[in-house]
Amino acid sequence: MFLPTIRYLHYCFKLLDYCFRIDKYATLIEYLMERSFDYNSPIDITLKLDENTIIYPGDPKIEIRKTLQISKGDSLNMSEIITLGLHVGTHIDFPSHFLDHAKCMDHYSVKSFMGMAVVIDICNTKTIRPEDLQKFDIPRNIHIFLKTDNSRLLAFNEFKSDYCYLSEEASNVLKSYAPSSVGIDYYSLDPATSTSFDAHKIFAMADIPVYVCLDLRKVEPGTYYFIGLPLSFSEVEASPVRAVLFPLTS
Repeated sequence: MFLPTIRYLHYCFKLLDYCFRIDKYATLIEYLMERSFDYNSPIDITLKLDENTIIYPGDPKIEIRKTLQISKGDSLNMSEIITLGLHVGTHIDFPSHFLDHAKCMDHYSVKSFMGMAVVIDICNTKTIRPEDLQKFDIPRNIHIFLKTDNSRLLAFNEFKSDYCYLSEEASNVLKSYAPSSVGIDYYSLDPATSTSFDAHKIFAMADIPVYVCLDLRKVEPGTYYFIGLPLSFSEVEASPVRAVLFPLTS
């Protein structure tokens, strides 16, 4: 009995040593949690990109054309993008979108776009205030996504200006949790009338990227494993992403 116990302890200490030697995992619990999610039940929280995708006012509409078609005698099918803004549909905004000389995509490693995430349900309000957040036990150092009444607006093809947004005070509360990123289910953290983008700038000044237009309609509040990878552009301030949540198995 003694030898198996020693081997078990040896295994545990090796796991702990590995856990604390890599910077992605601060504790053993985080290490285990990030390996306890259901690969077989992903929840796609990405808006489909086509001619019906909601477009932020002033941004170009999506235009994709077929250049080759087998049905027309070509040897293969091929398409090309004529117009696709980097701020269309589900995408990530980097600090350089709101601040000159701030961090762009090149300053973030791939692991910045994945990790533990919490989805918080904040409905029945147009302006998210500190008290709306403080009633939740929000973990630190993870992705924080806000599910609001905006999710209902995703059913419309045209942009709606009366969406739910973050107050400056609420933005500072969220920033205090040192999130890996912040996300919301419509195009902006700021009201449609804003030209100063105060909420966005609070996160930009803290080097915190922001995901917008997350499709959280089918997502229950709770903790998940998140992957939201941008395209590998160079020196850009934003990128479309394919965003996915994985339920935890424990």
